[in-house]
Amino acid sequence: MARFVFPQRLHRCEVYLASTKAVSIPLERMNTKGDYDQSGLAKKLATALEQDAILSAFKSNQGIYVAQKGSKIILKGRVREGDQSTIQIITNIAYNIEGVTELESIFSAFVVDLSWFYQRISFYLALSQAWAIS
Repeated sequence: MARFVFPQRLHRCEVYLASTKAVSIPLERMNTKGDYDQSGLAKKLATALEQDAILSAFKSNQGIYVAQKGSKIILKGRVREGDQSTIQIITNIAYNIEGVTELESIFSAFVVDLSWFYQRISFYLALSQAWAIS
């Protein structure tokens, strides 16, 4: 039976096994359950984002990619121009995960231009009104 000791703001967590040998797992390699995981920080961030319905929908709809390199979290994706505040919330959550020492965010913003859509709709409305008159 393993006993986990989670020290505050330390870089390693000691796992004491029944045989009294101490195995050290770096915080960046520990998942939410305390087990060793190669991408532990990325999974902790993904789990934290899925706890909030709005951030979960934002992550899945915008196609945000969460990765990790050592103790650095990498966020990539394309976001709409008005979504910078949501990106700021996600980066704040990432910085508050224990074990994260660095954050890299690579986002390209795009503007949603719906003018072609409105032109097409107005064309079809005008066409349907012309048919209704005749």
